[in-house]
Amino acid sequence: MSTTETPAEAGKQAKTVKVKITREKGHRHKGELVAKDATIDVSEDDAAIIVDQFKVGDRVTGKGN
Repeated sequence: MSTTETPAEAGKQAKTVKVKITREKGHRHKGELVAKDATIDVSEDDAAIIVDQFKVGDRVTGKGN
């Protein structure tokens, strides 16, 4: 448990979202290289970094992506 989590939050699993990698060379996530066009489950915070900051992926929605 990190010092920023309350005991109630410590046992909760973070909500995950799907992200499709769009970068030609793929993306390294948690030490593992993920190929282009692969879809991975990541936390909302990781998704924001991958999509908005690194710009190497797109969020997958249920609308045909």
